[in-house]
Amino acid sequence: LLTIQTAEENDFVVSYSSEVWKGNVNIWLGMKYDTDDDTMKWSNNKSVSFTNWEYSPYPPDLPLGDICVALHSSSGRWENVSCQDDVENGVVCKAPQSESSFCVKQEKRLGKTQPSL
Repeated sequence: LLTIQTAEENDFVVSYSSEVWKGNVNIWLGMKYDTDDDTMKWSNNKSVSFTNWEYSPYPPDLPLGDICVALHSSSGRWENVSCQDDVENGVVCKAPQSESSFCVKQEKRLGKTQPSL
């Protein structure tokens, strides 16, 4: 799942999502709550340095083991949501630039003009 390291990446995902989905969607982020050290971490266990929370990174109403994060495409803000109850979110996968370039070339060959992440 997607990890976002900078405000520029966050802005890119928000602008890109309107080209992929009609209307406003929530997009899963690859972030989890680490109960061992009481922090949010990316799914690759790296620390989170950039954040863009809508409210708070620690919601009082969700069990710690059920905290997932979604990005709101309308605002670009992040929100903690239930991993089990809020399953109808969009997914964006992140690929290295070389793979992304290949995807763009393939899409152009097929007559598509949308860029790939």
